[in-house]
Amino acid sequence: MQPARVVKFTRGVHPTCSAQPLQHRPGEAPDPVIDDVPVVFPGNRFIRYDHALSDGDTVLLVWADTSIDEWALMLQTPLAQLPVVVESAEARKHDLSDAVALPVATYGLPLNILAPGGQESAPLLWDEIASILQTATVATLLGPQLLDPATQLKLTQLRARLAAIV
Repeated sequence: MQPARVVKFTRGVHPTCSAQPLQHRPGEAPDPVIDDVPVVFPGNRFIRYDHALSDGDTVLLVWADTSIDEWALMLQTPLAQLPVVVESAEARKHDLSDAVALPVATYGLPLNILAPGGQESAPLLWDEIASILQTATVATLLGPQLLDPATQLKLTQLRARLAAIV
């Protein structure tokens, strides 16, 4: 596990980044930029809280004990909703290519902090969005399903409220 600086961020259903590790052992050369690192945001099968990362943002790189290739492929299928145990096709261990990135806040400067008070807070809105999605059927083993119009309207309204405070 080690901190890294985001060099490039690719948003999407399966966000990835290129990251430059920020530490190395004395007497050793720094690790190279690691490309195509899956970015892991908090969430569950029904909702994920994600946001864009920018060049210079900090992530914590965590290396898997074994190859994550099969796991990463599974995330692109309906099995992502009901994960199964898979056998690693590779024998490698703690390889640079088996990192995942966890975005972390940095505390050097006071920045935009979303907090309850005179305005709505992002965490409270995300809780509201999560409760709506957990009552709606949003995924099956056959893949994502369309939300009903009433739920779509609620989410659109919440998205607008969230955009106003971020």
